[in-house]
Amino acid sequence: MKKLRSLQKFWPGVFSPPAQNFLQPMESIAAWRVFLATVMGGCAVLILGNVTKSSMAGYGYGAVLFTALSWPYVPQLLKTIHWTDMTIAQSLLLLIASIGLGEVAQRILGFNPQAQGMKHMNWPIAIHLLWQFPLVLPVENLLLIGSMAWLWKFLRPTSPGNRLGVAVLSAALFGLWHVPFWGAWTMWTISLSVLPWTLYMMATGDILVPLIAHILMDVIAMISTFAPSNSVIIHLLWPLLGIGLILLGLGHSLYQDWRVKRRKIA
Repeated sequence: MKKLRSLQKFWPGVFSPPAQNFLQPMESIAAWRVFLATVMGGCAVLILGNVTKSSMAGYGYGAVLFTALSWPYVPQLLKTIHWTDMTIAQSLLLLIASIGLGEVAQRILGFNPQAQGMKHMNWPIAIHLLWQFPLVLPVENLLLIGSMAWLWKFLRPTSPGNRLGVAVLSAALFGLWHVPFWGAWTMWTISLSVLPWTLYMMATGDILVPLIAHILMDVIAMISTFAPSNSVIIHLLWPLLGIGLILLGLGHSLYQDWRVKRRKIA
């Protein structure tokens, strides 16, 4: 009994029921609707992005389609977002876990499955992608959350093994969705790097921290891989990221102070 309680504290969301913030938004939607929204949203990104020759258009259509088909699921999700004093620290820890597991997956394979696709990219393309990240990456996370929701509602897990299965399957589906872009073996590497996000969201119901970790991971990957070796941004990457995170935290503190003062005035 004591061992079970310690496991529940050490691994919430798996050895204990997930957070209410994870479960509550699901109550607003049936399993078949969130499944349909996830599939159609993912297909819209892949197909319409290819038809329009614009990934921004594909992700935009995907987001609109997912939101419309799952309504009011997305507004319910947005209500769970809260910036806390630990958001930045948790994002960095999740980033480290994701990069670490991704590296382990590559070591097991013995090669980087994304290397072939990266040969067709260069620094100007990377800059173009960096500007798209504010739209693209939230939509990717939204589709990941959608897959978690329909798997949870369909499988109705009650045991730790089943709950862990939902997290693993969701990460695997996210990896599978990237196969058309990067090739079959990326399902393995991306699934492992995304697994900490699914486990974290089940444990806390927090969808903001995995999104920040996703943005940081992809920004670091793009700049460190494609920026010219003599570029200033290579030398300033980590300081700029640190300053950016500090400014985010400062902005949050100022916003909280403003809200407190406004309440007192009211």
